[in-house]
Amino acid sequence: MSAEIEPADSPSATTPPTRFCTRAVRLLAALSGAAALALTGLARLSPCAAVPSINAPVPGERAAEPASEGRPITPAGVLIKDAATGRPAVLPLTVDFVRSTDEDGPDGKGRYLIAINSGYGIEFSGDTNKAQQSLSVIDLGAGDAGAAAQPVPVVIQNVYFPTPQSANVGVVLSKRAEADGSRMLYVSGGIENKIWVFRFTPGSDTPITPASPGPATQVEAPFIDVSGFAEQAATQRYNDNHAPAYPAGLALSPDGETLFVAVELADSLGIVSRLRGARDLSRVDLRRGGDPRRTIDPYGVTVLPAKDGKAAKVYVSCWNDSALAVVDPRHPHAPVRRITVDRHPTAMTLDARAGRLYVVNSDADTVSVIDTRLDREIERISVRLAEKALPGGSPEGLALGSDGTTLYVANAHSNAVAVVALARARRERSRLAGFIPAGQYPSAIAAVGSRLIVANGKGTGFENSSMIVNDSGRAPNTANERFPAEGGQTGLGGQYSGSLISGNLSLIDIPDERRLHGFTQQVLRNNGLIGEVRSRLFAGANPVKHVIYVIKENRTYDQVFGDMKEGNGDPKLCIFGEEVTPNHHKLAREFTLFDNFYCSGVLSADGHQWVNEAYVTDYLEKSFGGFTRSYPYEGNDPLAFAPSGFLWDNALSRKRTLRNYG
Repeated sequence: MSAEIEPADSPSATTPPTRFCTRAVRLLAALSGAAALALTGLARLSPCAAVPSINAPVPGERAAEPASEGRPITPAGVLIKDAATGRPAVLPLTVDFVRSTDEDGPDGKGRYLIAINSGYGIEFSGDTNKAQQSLSVIDLGAGDAGAAAQPVPVVIQNVYFPTPQSANVGVVLSKRAEADGSRMLYVSGGIENKIWVFRFTPGSDTPITPASPGPATQVEAPFIDVSGFAEQAATQRYNDNHAPAYPAGLALSPDGETLFVAVELADSLGIVSRLRGARDLSRVDLRRGGDPRRTIDPYGVTVLPAKDGKAAKVYVSCWNDSALAVVDPRHPHAPVRRITVDRHPTAMTLDARAGRLYVVNSDADTVSVIDTRLDREIERISVRLAEKALPGGSPEGLALGSDGTTLYVANAHSNAVAVVALARARRERSRLAGFIPAGQYPSAIAAVGSRLIVANGKGTGFENSSMIVNDSGRAPNTANERFPAEGGQTGLGGQYSGSLISGNLSLIDIPDERRLHGFTQQVLRNNGLIGEVRSRLFAGANPVKHVIYVIKENRTYDQVFGDMKEGNGDPKLCIFGEEVTPNHHKLAREFTLFDNFYCSGVLSADGHQWVNEAYVTDYLEKSFGGFTRSYPYEGNDPLAFAPSGFLWDNALSRKRTLRNYG
């Protein structure tokens, strides 16, 4: 039985910043410590990987800081601030950016970026403890650092959606100006089956109206009820008695008269016609053969414009189908065509001439290039850190550079932006030029002239509250003035872990070739692919004959073992000490404590996946607190399956025997 440890791969690099060894997996014995390592192929135990030594950071960049699981975090650039607080802006997992449709920005395009933040949501304090998703407006021309410098972007407005209100994946802005100069802004409302209808007014201090600045406000915008897109009736057993529709991605026809909606739970494309009149809702079933057992989970929508201002085609990324659905909106009842891509297609973007459609395949580390004339994939670009690296980069967002020759891809689990030099001729292949280090879990990206704005979905570190950002790479969760030890909405005090992990925004100058080389080296070091890597667990023969893998859920290290003087814990945080957990303590003393192992799990749902797959898919990362389809655990939801398979799959594939007692 081999015990070689392969170099750590992308899923483990600077993942969610909290020490949760007992939350997702606390290995209580020397035997269990070798568990995933002794079974070759389970060697990518990224949740509890050892800390590699690293070289010095790129000159001029921030020094490497240890992130929550012990790996360094070295994001390039600077953090974008919030105008209201003067501190780095805090956004709960940005999933997309939309550029405004004016032409007043520093690069001659829109002046604003609208970020849709669809993570679990911010909790402001124990008194207002509802999770709040949001929209954030970034003014790209807000300030000027000097005559030769470019304006400094700043967040000038946040619109908060307290649960059950939601801002879910979809946001689209009309190009057509109204009589008062505003433009219609549509936002998907998730579980409530709403499409919110805002007005966006360039030049205003609060461009989005009506406003909801939080923490105790609610969205009062009008909305379109899309419950009619649901195929099944509402039931009290599911989604708080809301019909299973759940709008996600949105797109508008060029004339602004028709709205296209990815209806996730109804496996359909919803079409809202005559937006300015007596609206008409129609539905296109996207399932293969209409089979209700083959869910495809529509995610994103992109419109190919026609010359008459209408939509020539509508592309829908089918999250659970490894395909794009192609719909002719002029003949919505015609058979749906499909373009095969790779696992978990999500975000899409068209080039300036609408001849190429780029699609990230989030569970396959690839980007598909679609010829929109032929409607077929003409290239599949790998954005994995290295050819032999294990899967798990999880590309989530993408953006084209200003000249259309470079594609930037947010690789969430490798904490990096992939830089792709696109093929310029039919017989050429695109080339992966390098990587730029980002914060934790970059989930969306925008190119603005010579700069990038990267949404670090899980931030770069926080003070002892998720509302105050720092560069530590950590997210401590002890009691503080916002979240005291007692009281709060639940009566238990403290802060819910789902809201503890929030995000921020980095502003990065696009690097030249020499600087990109340095950045690439740093990304590879951060992910343990170069530098000093310990490759064997034992110097000689492997003495391990049997492995016992003990999983303990829902408690942090300090809550259980903080009272152990032998370990690096905090006794003030220990609430299940030796008098409550004598067996845990006996095992820890008899074998080993592993007090400085760090885990990627944030809560139960992703903890289940980390300990059994050493990976968490984009579906689960984006569904915290919502779980649109299901609450995923071992083997019950294909969207939560990692490409590497489960721990028992690897054991059986190597002809090992196993018993599962849980």
